[in-house]
Amino acid sequence: MLWNPSGKDGRSQGKILAPLDLLIASHTLSRDITSVTNDHAFQHLSQLSTQDWTAEKRSE
Repeated sequence: MLWNPSGKDGRSQGKILAPLDLLIASHTLSRDITSVTNDHAFQHLSQLSTQDWTAEKRSE
């Protein structure tokens, strides 16, 4: 869940997604797909599947 009506969301922990990041995360979750990104803003969303393709290049 990206939005919690009880007010217990990531804001209290200093974890806020920008509006476009929220849109990307919502779309990724609604389609049950993996988002390819190197943006670490999504790391605190445990239910979101992400993959960083640039990490493989950095280790070469």
